Amino acid sequence: MTKGPIIGAIPLAIFIWSLMQKNFSYLKNPAFYGGVLLALALFSVFLLPVFHIDGRDPFTFFYYAKKGYAESASENFWRYFAYVEVLWTNAAPLFLLSLYAFWGVVGSWFELSSEERAKLRLCGMIALCVVIPLSFFRIKFPHYMLPAYPFMALVAAMPLSQWLKGVEDRLPVWLQRLAVAAVFVLACFPILTSGGRSKEVLNIVNVIKLDPAIREKRVVFLGGYEDDMAIFQSFKWYGSIDLAQIARDELVDLNLKQGYLVVKRADLPVIVNGEVHGDGDCFLRNWFYCVLTDRSAVTLELPKMEHPHQVY
Repeated sequence: MTKGPIIGAIPLAIFIWSLMQKNFSYLKNPAFYGGVLLALALFSVFLLPVFHIDGRDPFTFFYYAKKGYAESASENFWRYFAYVEVLWTNAAPLFLLSLYAFWGVVGSWFELSSEERAKLRLCGMIALCVVIPLSFFRIKFPHYMLPAYPFMALVAAMPLSQWLKGVEDRLPVWLQRLAVAAVFVLACFPILTSGGRSKEVLNIVNVIKLDPAIREKRVVFLGGYEDDMAIFQSFKWYGSIDLAQIARDELVDLNLKQGYLVVKRADLPVIVNGEVHGDGDCFLRNWFYCVLTDRSAVTLELPKMEHPHQVY
C-alpha cells in the first residue's frame, strides 16, 4: 500500500492464478466479497480527501515531484534486470531458495498436495506480478519491491520444510522455545521510519515556511532530484514550498535578496552573484545543510542565536 499502484499486483496475480488453476469457485463465497470490502476500506485510508496541504491535495505534489525526478533519471535506471541484481546482492539466500522451490511448485520434486501446490503457486505469482511490472518502470529503487519479499519467503520456506521434516521431533524442547522467542524478539526491534537526514530537512523547512513572504520568494537547492530526492519531497509535503534545482554555474545570476539557497555543507563554499559564501555565512545550518539568504530580507522571528539549528 505504501508504494501506491503496485498494490494492484495482488488482484492481478489472483486473476492469473485463477486462470492457471481454472478455478473461480471463490467468487461464489460471500467471505471473498467481505474480504474485498475490508481491503478497500483499509486502502481508502490513504485516499481520504481530507488530507490536504494548504487546501491542495498532496497527490498533485507527489505527481509533480515524481515527474520531475523521472525526467532527470539517469539512463542506467532503464536496466530491466535491476531487481534481479538487487535480489542477488541483497537477498541471495532467499532468491536462490525461491528459484529452487520453483521446480517443486511446478514439478513433482517435493511431496506436496494439490492444495499446497496451488497456494505456493499463488505466492509465487504475487511475487512475479510485483517484480516484473516494476522492471519495466523507468525509476527503480530496491524498496519498491518490498511487497514481494513476504511471498518469496513463503515459497522459499517450502524446500526448507521438506528437508527438515522430522527433525523438529529430535530437537530439545528448550531449543524450540528459544527459536520461537528469537522470532518475537527480532520482530519487536524498532524499525526507523526516518533517518537523521529527514530531521535535518524538516528543521530547515519548518523555519523557512515561517517567512510570510515565502510565496513570493524563490527557494532553490544546489543539486538535482537524482542527488537528493527526499529534500524536494519534504519541501512539498511539509512546507508546501516548490523547491527548484539549480546548478553551480547558474549561481552567478541568483539574487539572495529574493529567496533562499539550500546547499549541502559538503558542497560549500559556493560563489553566488560574484560573492563567496562559506559555512560561516549560513542563515540556517545543521549537520547536513546550509541555507543562504540575505538576512535583511527575512522578517520571520527566530530564536536569538546565530544559527538556530537542531531545533525540532
